[in-house]
Amino acid sequence: MPDRIPMRIAHALPGRTRLVPLGQTDAAALRSCAARLEELDGVTVAIRGNSLILTHRDPWAEISAALDHVGLTLACHATRVPIATMAAAVGRLDARISAASAGRMDLTNAAFLGLMAGGIVQLVRGNLAGPAATLFSQALTLALLHTKAQER
Repeated sequence: MPDRIPMRIAHALPGRTRLVPLGQTDAAALRSCAARLEELDGVTVAIRGNSLILTHRDPWAEISAALDHVGLTLACHATRVPIATMAAAVGRLDARISAASAGRMDLTNAAFLGLMAGGIVQLVRGNLAGPAATLFSQALTLALLHTKAQER
């Protein structure tokens, strides 16, 4: 068995998991682990960019139990996708703004006002062509998207 290779889950979807080694790893050792993983029923492995991409039909819990057998150590497992964490935080911020303003303001309106204020500041400074135009166009885009969402 090759030396232990500490890995982390870089990305996971149902039936597909990408493992990335922590630190420098010998390519031959990674290929050896990949070959041993492919011996498992229902698992295919692709080696791309010094990572292992596992396609599996069994639940991840069963696959992760086999990692130790092939010489891989799972160092950590991300429980939430970063974008989901950010979306939840934005949702909480939106709810707080709405609650603080008794429903008269939300995050979209606050962002619109911030973009408009920034555009006016840039306009007063004489920066029309670049910064002011960009801020005003972003505010207009936000307003149009908000209007379309309200129509639905």
